Amino acid sequence: MQKCPRCEEMTMDDDKARNAYSRVAAAYICAACGEEEGQIQCGLVGLRGAALMRHRRMKVLAEQQAALMRHRRMKVLAEQQAAEKQKGGAS
Repeated sequence: MQKCPRCEEMTMDDDKARNAYSRVAAAYICAACGEEEGQIQCGLVGLRGAALMRHRRMKVLAEQQAALMRHRRMKVLAEQQAAEKQKGGAS
């Protein structure tokens, strides 16, 4: 994953074909930002609506990251417990 130059989140795919080419700047951006730029350009969403969409997307991203961290903590805890059981059983 790479950092998107528009939203500054780690949402860029390593495969450039899965990212979007910005309509504003000569750079690749994440697919979500590309969709947002397209909607603004077509007049489907104003700048305020785009800001709300970005806020919702960031909230979902934060929730996903929190869930991933919880999963990692549970995995580490389970590994520690298994190591303790194995250590206790070997004695």
